[in-house]
Amino acid sequence: MKGNKLDLGENSPLIEPNEDIPVPYESEKKPIEGDAGNNLMLPPNQVITRCHFLVWPVAFLFVTAYYFTFTAFGQYVYIKLQNENFPGIRVNKTTAYCEVNTSSINFKIQEDVQQKAATWGIYFYLSGGLTSIVANFIMGAYTDRFGRKFLFILPCIGTIVRTSLAMVGIYYDLPLPYYIAGYFIEGCTGQIFNIFQITYIYAADITENGKSRSVGIIIVELAIGIGIVAPTLAVGFILEETNSFLVPFYISLGILVLTLFLMFLLPETYPKAIRSQRRYTSKFENLKDAVDLYFSKKNSGRRWMYIVSILVFSFTVYNALGRTAMEGLFLLNYPLCWNPTKIGVFGSMRVAFQQIVGMACVKLFHLCMNDEMIIIIGCISYAASFVLEAYATNDLMMYLVAIVGTFGLLTIPMIRSILSQMTSPQKQGAVFASISAVETAVNCIGALSANSVYIATVKIQRGFTFILFAGFSVISMILMIIFMIGTRGSKNRIYNGKDP
Repeated sequence: MKGNKLDLGENSPLIEPNEDIPVPYESEKKPIEGDAGNNLMLPPNQVITRCHFLVWPVAFLFVTAYYFTFTAFGQYVYIKLQNENFPGIRVNKTTAYCEVNTSSINFKIQEDVQQKAATWGIYFYLSGGLTSIVANFIMGAYTDRFGRKFLFILPCIGTIVRTSLAMVGIYYDLPLPYYIAGYFIEGCTGQIFNIFQITYIYAADITENGKSRSVGIIIVELAIGIGIVAPTLAVGFILEETNSFLVPFYISLGILVLTLFLMFLLPETYPKAIRSQRRYTSKFENLKDAVDLYFSKKNSGRRWMYIVSILVFSFTVYNALGRTAMEGLFLLNYPLCWNPTKIGVFGSMRVAFQQIVGMACVKLFHLCMNDEMIIIIGCISYAASFVLEAYATNDLMMYLVAIVGTFGLLTIPMIRSILSQMTSPQKQGAVFASISAVETAVNCIGALSANSVYIATVKIQRGFTFILFAGFSVISMILMIIFMIGTRGSKNRIYNGKDP
């Protein structure tokens, strides 16, 4: 963090600069050359107050609210379709019927229901995902021009609208096409991925380059992980106890309103006084910044590093989001036939291992290895967990999946850190916008293809999709080994005052 001197006064900054991290006076700031030939002053070391640290509670609360509805709605769609196809067989409003006799007519109908539920999942992902790709890229890049705070507020409002519309639909038992409107509106504001990217940008603003940046991003991942664990575990119990899909949505809406209030309290980390120092020659210059990182000849020394890093990131995000899109159907059906409570326990256990235990180990790993080596360990862990899940036939094997995959998601924050460290402070918005745009696009592609593969193979090899995920993890590992060898001794691995 920027400084570490604690003043217990209520109105004093929580973190002040000390002799190790001096705050430059106006005359001591060093200019750097901008893209348009402007002399830009490096932002002074910020005085970090207690309000800056609200970024982590904000991330936690938003993700918690989001996953209350995400977890509940996936099961709602499946049970709604099942009730329409099995009008004479109904356990209760929130529990799915599971046929285990593979030779019965009901088992074949059950497989058709899985395919229909997966198809509707594709529709919902596309209705919000396609618009959010554009929203994430444009809004993220323009945080370098208009500041950071607006990007917290817009997606929160979009999610509030989607949640409210879903509550109305569930209450009146409206047909599934009705819900597309909510996902589309949320997509126009960037969905949860805009919250992810602005939280990472904000964390980058208040941390120093190097391992401090990695730790700041890891704390974001921890906040997100804890935010996923609570609702994933709670939703199953809530559904069984209340026999109502509306309760998780009520809880989510209340948390979202609180989160929106806290967002207004966050200080601006990239104020107008700094932003105004750059003279723009085009309205699209911020978008060009994001593209140039990967394609500009001026970035020839680092360009291949950006490309390899974003490829590793893409494969890993594809695995994570593709799994999320279809794993619920895998668990609800034969041979596991899990109920909402079991799904919640497993989901929270897996997230706890990956995004809390795994992330907490990063500090230990940094004692003896660099970010690249941590990524390789993550790829191996993820691949092994996918292979085990593909052939899981009982509860014990599934719980082992959560343990084996503990380090699987470390790849994602480490890549974010690597890309951030290679990029100038004036282009943090641009680099995180490119990451978020890729993440959102991969979310759509992952949901579409993972569900499509599951639909095509569910009657032949139910776990084939997980084998596909394992293959992508192996490819990511190979790419990162190439990156590690190619950057050994390179001065371009860390931003050195030259664009980008």
